[in-house]
Amino acid sequence: MTVKFEKSFESSYPVAKIPVKRTEGGHEIHFNFEGTGFVMKGEAVGKQGKSDYIFKAELYIDGMLTETLLLPAGFNERRNELCWKYDLTKGKHTVQLNILNPDPAAEIKSDEAIILSDHPVDGFITF
Repeated sequence: MTVKFEKSFESSYPVAKIPVKRTEGGHEIHFNFEGTGFVMKGEAVGKQGKSDYIFKAELYIDGMLTETLLLPAGFNERRNELCWKYDLTKGKHTVQLNILNPDPAAEIKSDEAIILSDHPVDGFITF
């Protein structure tokens, strides 16, 4: 059986993986990039396994609040990725995720972001 081709994100291509940075105490995750979008990889989890905790966070792009997030730590409810934004104007951008209600029994894990642009590159770049 042949499956019909489905293109999800017209003119949006992954071009790099970059590390994200945390402030001391871990209540803020941030990074800078050049492109048209990003996906911040990661998850909210309980430190001792199962957790029903829900983090509240604010996503700032270029200094402007763009979204208030609820990030459940429960396995069945949590997001597959922490946050994302597509279709930004091509150029340099800053991203900041502020965790508003940290909890000693749960954590938000994130090590990298996938950067998107409007043209593919020859190979996927990891910095």
